[in-house]
Amino acid sequence: MTTTNHSRTNALTDLLPCPHCGHAAQIMTGDGPFFGRVQVECGSCRIATFWYDQAVAVRQWNRRVSASPVEQHEAAPADERSVLNLAIEALQAFAGSDDFHFWHKKYHPAIEKARRVLAASKEIINVE
Repeated sequence: MTTTNHSRTNALTDLLPCPHCGHAAQIMTGDGPFFGRVQVECGSCRIATFWYDQAVAVRQWNRRVSASPVEQHEAAPADERSVLNLAIEALQAFAGSDDFHFWHKKYHPAIEKARRVLAASKEIINVE
């Protein structure tokens, strides 16, 4: 698969630096099964989003955990519900893509499991 590198000036919004290494990010346009989709990728460590439409890819890349007003020296554990919501959002964005039928059998069980886990966590929180 080949990709086309688009400059950041073509992005819908500015991309934040890589959350892992701090280097600049770039928007990559896919072809083949990812035609019409983009991913945001770090130009240095190559960490990247999944293949989405550009608005979703930029939003996913720029999403960061809020910093505490108190300086933290150790990483705080991620809120499980927000992680589940991010996973479901990513899976649903993929499910809406044109190439979903190709991957459906592989990812459908993961989508359904994530929905069940999130629904169960909502019930637990509502009971308390």
